[in-house]
Amino acid sequence: MKNHKTLLLNAKNIAIVRTDRIGDMILTLPMFKVLRQVNPNANLYLIARKYTEPIFRGIDEISGYFLIDDDSHTIDDIFKNNKFDIVFFPHPVANEVKSALKHKIPLRVGSGYRWYSIFLNHRVYQHRKYAEKNESEFNLDLISSITGDNYSVELISPKVETQSLDNIKSILKKYQIEKFIIIHPGGGKSAPRWSAENFAELAQLIEMNYHSNIVITGTEEERPLCSIVEKKLDHSLNLCSMLKLEETIALISQCEAMISNSTGVLHIAAAFDKKILGFYPNSLPMSAKRWGPMNLQKIILSPPYKNEKNIDDMNSIKPNDAFIAYQKLIDQL
Repeated sequence: MKNHKTLLLNAKNIAIVRTDRIGDMILTLPMFKVLRQVNPNANLYLIARKYTEPIFRGIDEISGYFLIDDDSHTIDDIFKNNKFDIVFFPHPVANEVKSALKHKIPLRVGSGYRWYSIFLNHRVYQHRKYAEKNESEFNLDLISSITGDNYSVELISPKVETQSLDNIKSILKKYQIEKFIIIHPGGGKSAPRWSAENFAELAQLIEMNYHSNIVITGTEEERPLCSIVEKKLDHSLNLCSMLKLEETIALISQCEAMISNSTGVLHIAAAFDKKILGFYPNSLPMSAKRWGPMNLQKIILSPPYKNEKNIDDMNSIKPNDAFIAYQKLIDQL
């Protein structure tokens, strides 16, 4: 594959396609830092979904980006109108891969284990479902497979917009909040969750023992979960469904710690190197080993189990055990 390495080192325009979710995007962005090191002269582009835009907008390593669900762009339009030398597919989707072939992009890099991998000409044989490493490390392996070098994950934090930060500071000032932690009791639907009732008990223990200001976040759909937590607390700020993603990013940039299930906001907190208490199932495709946050200041709790039947019983993690983990997180890390 020497010609592939030569092409990478001399490429003028390189694209990465990642059209899924927020957490996936955070774990993909380190590819840009590595590609910038490998080929400092290349233009590096991202192809993504519109709702993830605040995660990568304004990041220095990205030369430009395209949004596939913008009315003015389809994946075919993007590949037709831009002369990419290389396209990386860390999460390949059939129509996207086929479009890259259709428009004769010279080097198309992605997993060799999909039926549509035949449309790629640089295939990397990764069994990601076995969680031999983190998703971000699997992504960097796409580059390593060409260069022969190994790379460490360096997270890239989202840019905090001035207006969004001003809005958040105004809200915090109104409620006389300076230092605070975030509790996000919802989570992605791709993994079992620790219950809102458990989050509520943990939040109560934190409030009683640390007198911490607690800010509760979540989506419109998660409002009932946030209410369960809020009702257990004497003093909290429930911002569930009230913030745009830009404002959520700004809020996380100001917090002391984040407590959450496996979901995108946890990865945003990791990108800002916040203290994290996360709850993850044990099954490898959903585990922290594959999808966990990649910062150092973290404690991840997964269910204790004796047999495969209750391997992912999240409620076997008791609130008191979670509080002990939180004490360690705050007092020792």
